[in-house]
Amino acid sequence: MGDSPELASELTELIKSGIKMASSGSFTSDQNEKSAVKIGSYAIILNGQNVPVCVTWLILMRFVRFCDVTVEFARKEGKSDLIFKYWQKEHQ
Repeated sequence: MGDSPELASELTELIKSGIKMASSGSFTSDQNEKSAVKIGSYAIILNGQNVPVCVTWLILMRFVRFCDVTVEFARKEGKSDLIFKYWQKEHQ
């Protein structure tokens, strides 16, 4: 999770607390992954020190154009305290 150890630790805490219930990635990245992500699959979530923190279960996946991502989805990613424009900037 995230692109730095600090962000990984922050995101794992949001997941553990139940605040972060969604995640996003680019279609290209998804296509380049060695193991295909599938509905019903589990993932071991590591913190910034690569220590397993929890397990997640994928129950829904949608392909949505970036311009069609909603504020509600950004909130499910655990960013309810941030403005939507910031979420968009960080995910571009």
